[in-house]
Amino acid sequence: PDNYSGNDRGRIYRVVPVGHTVANRDEVAPGLGQVAGTQLVEELKSSNGWRRDTAARLIYQKQDRSVVDDLQRLASGQDEVIGRIHALWALDGLGALGPETVGLALASRESPVVVQALRLCEPHLASHPELLGKVDRRQLENPAVRFQWLMSQVRHPGWAEAKTAVPLVERAVAVSLSAPCDSWTRTALIAGCGRHGLLLLSQLVDAASQKADVRFDELRDWVGKISDTIGRGADAREVAGLLDVLDPARPIGKLPGWSSVQLSGLVGLDTGLRSRGKSLGAPPGSVSKKRLAIAWRAVAGWSARPPVPAMRSAATRLLRSGPEDIAVPALLVRFESGDLVALESLSSFKGHEIGPRVLKSYAGLTAAGRRVALDVMIADSGRTALLLDAIVQGAVPRADLDPTRVGRLRRHAEPGVRKRAVSVLADLVPKARRVVLERYRASLGRGGDPRRGREVFRKNCTACHRVDRLGVDVAPDISDSRRWTREQLLLSILDPNRAVDSNYFSYSVVTSSGVVHTGLVASETPTAVSLRQPEGKTVSVLRSNIEILKSNGVSLMPEGLEKNVSRDQMADLLSFLKNWRYLDGRIPVKRGRRAQ
Repeated sequence: PDNYSGNDRGRIYRVVPVGHTVANRDEVAPGLGQVAGTQLVEELKSSNGWRRDTAARLIYQKQDRSVVDDLQRLASGQDEVIGRIHALWALDGLGALGPETVGLALASRESPVVVQALRLCEPHLASHPELLGKVDRRQLENPAVRFQWLMSQVRHPGWAEAKTAVPLVERAVAVSLSAPCDSWTRTALIAGCGRHGLLLLSQLVDAASQKADVRFDELRDWVGKISDTIGRGADAREVAGLLDVLDPARPIGKLPGWSSVQLSGLVGLDTGLRSRGKSLGAPPGSVSKKRLAIAWRAVAGWSARPPVPAMRSAATRLLRSGPEDIAVPALLVRFESGDLVALESLSSFKGHEIGPRVLKSYAGLTAAGRRVALDVMIADSGRTALLLDAIVQGAVPRADLDPTRVGRLRRHAEPGVRKRAVSVLADLVPKARRVVLERYRASLGRGGDPRRGREVFRKNCTACHRVDRLGVDVAPDISDSRRWTREQLLLSILDPNRAVDSNYFSYSVVTSSGVVHTGLVASETPTAVSLRQPEGKTVSVLRSNIEILKSNGVSLMPEGLEKNVSRDQMADLLSFLKNWRYLDGRIPVKRGRRAQ
């Protein structure tokens, strides 16, 4: 254990409100359990939080209805904001809160009272839907009141039918657009309108188009979130209706900011559909092919020449779901201009021209680009064969294939590709672990430099492990390495399969289209399996699309790290794993007392 951990902490602070006076420590706390109900009601106005809370609890526990009149007077007054709020909740706890009292509170000039009254009015809305109208319009400019109003109006009986929901949506939109909105307001509106997402979206766009100054940034966020909700519903009628709403032929479509709103809607719709195993390239039902083609040509245009630079990345990423004849040419042009997002999106397609074009540009790619390019080549059997040819010819250096990708190639779903990969990559297969361990055991006696070790960790380990704000959490947590000896760490690094927690076995999923995904099982449901992959990536596959799901019987961490790490570098890496918490100087350590 770290004997110095916590030396920089330990002080106890008390947070008090402005104007607070320190109480006399000898003062005896009042015995509220013995006072009359009327006195408990008075305590609801106390400036002492403990006394207020205790009085409220005792009123509820005793269920003494003799205090109802006193509570009604306190709840209906215009002063004592905190007291009114406690009185309203006390009446509710006694079952004595009627719509008249709630209505008075809703009409209050005090925003905190209105917020609590909105929460309390929800059970009364079925029989008294008019209560929501008692909130003053000026109060709805307050973000907290507006948020709670949008959440509470879900209980209005008019939401049951689409016809009666129309005026409710109109009112909700008017409330939301009455002032600049934050993300909480947007979330409340979308949650409040529930299954009437298309109606909400249509009303929002219509209302925004009638304003002299359209707040396109807000509208873009609205449209993206609502479109995602519609996509998750995967209702053919709503998807078709959404594409109609996003039609650039609408009057608002002539304004320069509309294209970013349209793109946000298409991205949200595709994201939602993908969660249901579909995509914007193959939407549910009979969506107009002409309308889709127009949308996809617009997306390809935004990828090449975006009206706003920020649109390019989103449009390029969206093309992964597009039709091959439109998406692949556009993505190849972007990739050859140096766009790695385009390269990543190409992995979704099986076009014959993709492999040769990627390999042609391979030599000019950075290390990050080469990793993406290798994943694109491995994603398709035909391209994998081209990759193996390129390795044999020397166009792709063997050293570029890290142990993880070597393992994917050696376990390929197609026997022919798998057999050739084993042959081509034979010299990249690690030697027997015992020999390697003996060779690296000398690293245990070397001190090592933890700062150099940080760079070794950054280069070789951050795809799966996280230590000191470096890397991602995919594999087991190794940051608390104080309880491990250096020998245990070395053994785990060089022989990761000797002792593997069953939660960290590598699994392979082969889809019905032949795509292979490898990773840890992050979650599974009756309908889908999610794999967590290196570099923090997550992929979800519907069970209906799974051809094979099998455990590889080994750790996700591949063998063969010694190919990239010398014995001196291993000593540095071990020193970093043991001493990383002391490097920034926040935790004091005496000379010579670093972890061994």
